[in-house]
Amino acid sequence: YTLMLPFMWCRTYKIEFVPKFESYCKAVLEDRNDNMFTDQDILKLLDDVVLDYPTDGRIFMKHRMIFMDFAKMLNAFLRWGKRHEHKELLGILQELCAHIWETFAYGVRIYHHDSYYNNKVKTWKDRWEHEINILDSKIIQHTKEFDEMGVVDETPFVPEIEDFITHPERHSFSPVKLGALFSS
Repeated sequence: YTLMLPFMWCRTYKIEFVPKFESYCKAVLEDRNDNMFTDQDILKLLDDVVLDYPTDGRIFMKHRMIFMDFAKMLNAFLRWGKRHEHKELLGILQELCAHIWETFAYGVRIYHHDSYYNNKVKTWKDRWEHEINILDSKIIQHTKEFDEMGVVDETPFVPEIEDFITHPERHSFSPVKLGALFSS
């Protein structure tokens, strides 16, 4: 019996990106100079996370669009270079990062569960919709705040990532064995 993660994005986002981004945020918010991760490190991780996002539009399309808006906000913020002057914006990004994962996990639970839990799917779908709507509202609100603060990214994502965002049907993903998470 081999456990499988339903999406490579679970590994890339939750295991690789989130802890490093949290460490980065903590160092910046505490005005520490011992930060192990630079803006460029986080941008590289963000590129990986964007490219690994599941492309099955039937299931995660709304979450995917919300996540891509978050990725654009974070990309613009890191390239803006005023993180120490506007820590409240970094705090917002940190909160959104956690909420994005929690919401995604609700969706995975709906579509990748043992048949024993079939009687709970309606409740899970209701929770999924509720969380998606909350997250969408937060992204819209915070995008306006970022715009008002002048966070504008003059350097877009690399062409491969822009293509992924605008044409997800051209890209695919593969499940990853759970054991692969700990082999490196």
